[in-house]
Amino acid sequence: MDNFMKKTVLAVLAFVGMGFVLAAGVHAQEAASLDGAGLKRVQQALESSSIEVVRNGAGQPVSIIAKPCNTCDPVRFLVSDSLSFHQGGERLNIEEAAQQSGWPGTVIHKTDSEMAEKVIFFAR
Repeated sequence: MDNFMKKTVLAVLAFVGMGFVLAAGVHAQEAASLDGAGLKRVQQALESSSIEVVRNGAGQPVSIIAKPCNTCDPVRFLVSDSLSFHQGGERLNIEEAAQQSGWPGTVIHKTDSEMAEKVIFFAR
């Protein structure tokens, strides 16, 4: 291979290598902006070893009490108007959800108001 060809190959490889470095830098910058102030988290999930559905005298849910672990303090959530209950991919009515009280699952809640929007009981 002559000297000109070697220089051309090295230049192309250097150019491609710089492209990878620049692309990695842009990706890292995008990932940082996704974790930063660019996006606002509107929901969070809390996995719990025990979820209790608290109902009023009319049988409507008024709060959800979740225990993240057996020795953890319980976390109380008020309920949103759109609260729904689920288990194994199926939607539960309030009576079915009340029967699941005490079982583990996940509470999806709003971050700004700490209101429960969805309760997903783990399948038995």
